[in-house]
Amino acid sequence: MKTIVYTLELIAIFALSSVRGYGQCYPDRHSTTWFDGWISCDRSASPNSIRGESHWILYDFGAPHMLFNTHFWNLNDPAHLDWGLAEIAIDYSDTGAEWKTFGNTTLAKATGKSIYEGQAGPDLQGIVARYLLITVIANQGGSCAGFSEIRIEAEASASTSQLTTLANWNDPSSPLQAQVFPNPFTTASTLTIQSADDRPIHYQIVDVLGRAVDQGQLAGGAEQTVNLGGSNWKTGLYQILISQGDYRTRLPLLKIE
Repeated sequence: MKTIVYTLELIAIFALSSVRGYGQCYPDRHSTTWFDGWISCDRSASPNSIRGESHWILYDFGAPHMLFNTHFWNLNDPAHLDWGLAEIAIDYSDTGAEWKTFGNTTLAKATGKSIYEGQAGPDLQGIVARYLLITVIANQGGSCAGFSEIRIEAEASASTSQLTTLANWNDPSSPLQAQVFPNPFTTASTLTIQSADDRPIHYQIVDVLGRAVDQGQLAGGAEQTVNLGGSNWKTGLYQILISQGDYRTRLPLLKIE
């Protein structure tokens, strides 16, 4: 049976489920905020050596899956439509070391409107892969590159176990309340966390590959602030992951030049 792989949150991890998840009230519409998406402002060495220094994002499905139809939403922030993608290359791998090229595809500029519904992407024709690599060949002319969201139809192989979903993140019943300001930031930002629960609070800031750039532990039961000194971080999108016992929450954080 086919399942829908839907990127509810873009941190280079897919939330896999046997039911369709939606990121907004209308499943094919997309918001116009910058943080609903993936953004890269610095080129870096690609996992696929033939791509060299580039803007790229790597998805790890946890196990091989058969991949089928795709749907893309380009970057839909009205102030940064030129950061959206114009052409991408799609590569795939079972191991993350040896890569096969599926091909290139072009994307139209987003409209910057809340009724934007993206566009159909290529049919991946049942290729079997654990890793999917998207590399930016050209953007819409801006200084950074990114897109809002991608949806992929996928079928797990018989040997693939059910992966843990991200459903417990941002639970509205959680006592955790957090905000970060300024956001976007250039050199530093401040994270503020409130919780009525007295258990310790753990936080971690990760880049788009899930690599931690900062982390720590705070006392619960009161308002806590953390000064985030990101002057040495690369420009781009980060996620602040906060946990307290069984509760989880996350915040996007964008560093700009």
